[in-house]
Amino acid sequence: DGDCAVDPFEEAPLRTARRCPRGHELQAFQSPTDGFSCSSCKVVVPQGAELYGCRQCNYDLCEACVHKAAPALAATPADPAVELRGLRIDEGDEGAMRRD
Repeated sequence: DGDCAVDPFEEAPLRTARRCPRGHELQAFQSPTDGFSCSSCKVVVPQGAELYGCRQCNYDLCEACVHKAAPALAATPADPAVELRGLRIDEGDEGAMRRD
């Protein structure tokens, strides 16, 4: 029927994979003891706090910093939702696309 399941004008979903500065995927974990700190904001978190870490690099982010970094981890230009965002198809212009 020609309906597209993906609306290219919707916000692109955030990537679920977050990475350390060296490119390793961060894994969610709960701090096993007091004394773990965020590698970005340096806050010391209590035992049981949710962190995202790379054990290979000893790099950890608190929840606040992971969420602050999320816009930088949004869809890349290779994603159709990014390439099509801001384009408009006008009827009568033979389907020509223009950038808004």
